[in-house]
Parts: sequence; C-alpha cells; structure tokens
Amino acid sequence: SVNDLIVGSVEVTGNTAQIEFRLFNVYTGQQLLGYSLPARVNNLRFAAHQVADKVYEKLTGTPGAFATRIAYIRHDNSGKKSTWKLIVADSDGANAHVVVKSLQLLMSPAFSSAGSRIAYVEFEDNESHIYIQNIATGERRLVLARPGLNSAPAFSPDGKELAVVLSTRPGNPDIYILNLITNKLRRVTHSPAIDTEPVWMPDGKNLIFTSDRGGAPQLYELALNGDGKARRITWNGSYNARAAVSPDGKTVALVHRENGALKIAVLNLTSGNMRLLTNGPTDVSPSFAPNGAMILYSTGSGKQRKLATVSVDGRVHEELSGSAGALSQPTWGKIPGADAWDSSAPNSLKRR
Repeated sequence: SVNDLIVGSVEVTGNTAQIEFRLFNVYTGQQLLGYSLPARVNNLRFAAHQVADKVYEKLTGTPGAFATRIAYIRHDNSGKKSTWKLIVADSDGANAHVVVKSLQLLMSPAFSSAGSRIAYVEFEDNESHIYIQNIATGERRLVLARPGLNSAPAFSPDGKELAVVLSTRPGNPDIYILNLITNKLRRVTHSPAIDTEPVWMPDGKNLIFTSDRGGAPQLYELALNGDGKARRITWNGSYNARAAVSPDGKTVALVHRENGALKIAVLNLTSGNMRLLTNGPTDVSPSFAPNGAMILYSTGSGKQRKLATVSVDGRVHEELSGSAGALSQPTWGKIPGADAWDSSAPNSLKRR
C-alpha cells in the first residue's frame, strides 16, 4: 500500500523555473513537507534530485544523496589508440562529463570532503604524478612527482592535508601526509611491508590502510598522534583491502576475498563483525554515499566493468545508468553549494 503522496507544480518564466511540492500522508491527509525551490530551466534534473533528497530525509530521517555526484575512471581501448578518462557524473551515473583525458594511465580519484576538488594519479612518461584539480574551473595543481611511486591520494576531512603513498625504494611503499598549505611531507608508516590505500577517519586523527605486514593484505588503523604502531582490524579470511569509511566513522566498507571471489563487505568497528553485501566474482573499489546509506563499487571484468550500488544492509542492489564499459575506481562525493533551497521560504507551502 502507498502511505505517502507527492503533489507539485513547475512554473517557468524565461530561463527560471519555480518548483513547488507538498508531501502528504494519504491516510490522515496531513501535510508532512512543503517547499518552494527556484531553479534554472537547464538544471531541472538536479532540482528534481534535490526534491528527492528532501522527501527521502523526511520519510527516513537520513539525508538524501540524490543531489550528489560520483567520479570514476573509464578506459577506452579501440584499435591502436588507448585513452583514460576521469569522469564526473550525477549520483545515478547520468550527465557524465570528462574532467581529465590522457593517453597514459589515470587512477585513484578522490573527492575533497567539500566536493569542490578532486585528487588523482596521472602517469606521464610512465612515471606517476599526483594532481589536485578544481572541478568547476578545471585548474589543476601538481602536488607530488617524486622519484618512485606517487599514489593513492586521500583528502583529510578538513581538506588541508593529503594522505599519499610514496616508495622510498622499489617494492617498499609507505604512507605519508602532505600538508597542502606548507607542502611539507610527514612519513607515518615505517614498515618493510607494503602499506597502501589510506583513508581518513572522520575526526582526522586516524587512518585506516591496507598492509601485507602480516603476510597477506589486511586492514590496519593508525593513530596519527600515537606511538606509530598500527592496529590490525580485519581477521576474517586471508584478503581484506581497499577500505572506505562511513561518514559517521562506525563502519568500514572493504573488498573481501572468499573462495577466490572478490566481494564488497562491511565491518562494524565496534563489534568487529563483518557482513558480505555482494556476491562477486570481482566487486572492488567501495565508496560510501555522503549520507552513508549506500555503497558505490565497480563490478564485472575486462571491458565489461560497470558501476553498481548496494545498500549498507545488503538488501538493495542497483546498476547505474550509462555505466557500460571498462569503468573502475569509483568514488562518491558532495556537490559544493548544492543546497539551492529558497532560504526565505522553507516549508512555505501551507496546506490549504
């Protein structure tokens, strides 16, 4: 049965549209929500996502994530020409546009917490360099091009630092923190093993990363102002990697290998319990939605890799539209200044 009903209208004047809608409980007739939203005519799709966010939040108590965006890498290999593209799209995969195009490998895109910048790795003459790019203006900044490996950038929650992976010698990647204001580097892991794929906890005080220091890839947590000793947090199976932390810091999404298949799983940091969300055989690169309710990931193989989402409870699975092709390394981010609601008239639509 249907419990709630949305009614609304769109009035267009020139290049501007005024969207009005109401959300009602169909049994009581009570108005649950009413808003007036101005929007540009050429941006009605985004406005519809904003309406969906408001309705979702009212009905679930959790902020919506429809008016957000994703980024991913697309590899096109047709004939003799091979190209890599860093693409930014709406949260459902539509409205995709190329941010960076290269004849050499692009990898590891990562949004800043505000969503205005994106860090990524670009290979030039087969050497890896880390860039940060302003998504709106296209202006980019080369931040690391040291000899050896420069990889796996991850913005700190305040956007002032970047966790990165650098190699002091071949085969020995370690994690460093780059201050984006002073350009000073601080090494935070000192292991002869491979330490990689750092992600920040929401408080900015801890990192979770992948390391094979125990003989196989597992996840570890490191307090940045502690004694430098990392604590292992995954114990199920022989392969757990590629962490993503939920916005509330309570859950980690990861890639777990079981019977040779790579699957997306979630780890409760309080209980230590792990739960599988997907069936594989090659599900990788999890990334939480900004509201923590869904996880974006890459699935498939070879040229048939696509993007999909799964709810954190594993009940809802969906493939993203327009996601056919060799797509990999998706990441989910906010849109800066996305809240375009008319501040002079929130909840201004009154029940008649």
